[in-house]
Amino acid sequence: MVNGTGHCAHCQGKASRPDLLLSGAHPAAPGTAMHKCGTARMGVDPTSSVVDPDCQCWDAKGVFVADGAAFASQGFQNPTLTIMALAARACAHVTRAAGVPVAKAVAVA
Repeated sequence: MVNGTGHCAHCQGKASRPDLLLSGAHPAAPGTAMHKCGTARMGVDPTSSVVDPDCQCWDAKGVFVADGAAFASQGFQNPTLTIMALAARACAHVTRAAGVPVAKAVAVA
């Protein structure tokens, strides 16, 4: 719970101590972890986006953006798995363009 001073009642304003912020004892202070997204948006039109659907920059062929910058906006949850999927997509495009066969997904039982 946050008290009238804006500090968590648990840490009594000791927000500068990372051991308290990241210990799980209470929610971390705003800004402790950030996922900046949307600075190089993905799209199908170079006039309204920075990268194409394969994560390649429209104006710099051979340059790929495979992180949260390609998101159109920030999502609700942690973006790690989506960023990993974007990186896999970009890698698949690069290997196809180089003539290297892309491995098929294998179901794990």
